[in-house]
Amino acid sequence: MPEHATGRRQQGERGAAMVEFAFVGVLLVVLLLGIVVMGFLLSFKQNITQAAAEGARAVVGITDDLTTTAVDERDPLVESTLDSVVASYTDNGCGSSGIQCLWKIHACADDTSDFTILTDSRPGTDECITVRVEFANQGDTKIFPRIPLISALEPETIASQSTARLQT
Repeated sequence: MPEHATGRRQQGERGAAMVEFAFVGVLLVVLLLGIVVMGFLLSFKQNITQAAAEGARAVVGITDDLTTTAVDERDPLVESTLDSVVASYTDNGCGSSGIQCLWKIHACADDTSDFTILTDSRPGTDECITVRVEFANQGDTKIFPRIPLISALEPETIASQSTARLQT
């Protein structure tokens, strides 16, 4: 019976298992880190989505007093709601730590796919509110430190947008 068939290694194969494990071990560690990072990023994305939805829902039942044309009374309510929701999962509210909260009250017929082109609503139209929460995942505000191979897959911006029809 040949010597290699009994489970013993030949003289030149000593340490081969350690080298093989080194290759496979590195891949397993990178895979594990990738799963942890992506899971955390998905959790963070869910928090941002919740913040946008809460900000949009905050003013659904409130109508603007048309006699005060200078200020929309719904703006401070959206701002305070977004600040409190964002502060519940970060140390600060909107405008800090790379998080930006934007909202626009606009005509419901407007296309909301591009937030930047939304125009203010006109009196007498159906009104909707679109809330957008963005996190700049770069520089000092990066969620994770640079991890080789994995950092290249992280998004530079994590954003969510929610739209709700307002009561008129």
